[in-house]
Amino acid sequence: MLAALGTQSEVDVSISWSEIFLQEPEIDYGQLLEQWASLVSGKIQPIGLSAFGGIYFLQPDGFVKVLDVLEGQCMRLPSLSKPLVNA
Repeated sequence: MLAALGTQSEVDVSISWSEIFLQEPEIDYGQLLEQWASLVSGKIQPIGLSAFGGIYFLQPDGFVKVLDVLEGQCMRLPSLSKPLVNA
């Protein structure tokens, strides 16, 4: 028989944006993307890293792409109503 760990009011389950998305200036995106050159190339502007294995970057055409390092694929994100860069 399983016992409940507590109700939501008893357990703090909140998480902040900075805990799941890193935008630190000291991140070496060149080194991170070096091994993914077949999927990511050209002039890009790094945005940040997610705790879920994504490297987000802005392309010159204004589209945001994410390199999913767990799946080994690069995808263009749908248009956003709020810019991810300023989140």
